[in-house]
Amino acid sequence: MMAADLIIVAHESGAPKLDLSKDDRTILFAYDIDSYASKFEQIFDLSKDERCQISQNIRDNLNRFNRLNFEKVFFHSFEKILFVK
Repeated sequence: MMAADLIIVAHESGAPKLDLSKDDRTILFAYDIDSYASKFEQIFDLSKDERCQISQNIRDNLNRFNRLNFEKVFFHSFEKILFVK
C-alpha cells in the first residue's frame, strides 16, 4: 500500500507501529471502531496539498525498505554468526 502512495490506516500495535512507520506522518493509527472511523473521516477531510505531503512522507519512508538498506541491516545483524573467524 505504501508503494502505491495510499494513505494507510493501521491498527496501533506491533508491526505497523514498530516496523512500518517511524513517525505518524506516514500511517494513521487506530485501535477501535470509533478511532478507525475518525481516521477515515480525517483522510476524507484532507486538502489536496495535505494528501500530497503525506504521499511524499510515505515515499521518503519507503527508502528504508530498499534492497541496499535491507542487505546492510541484515548483514550487520548476522555478521557475528555468518562471518566467524
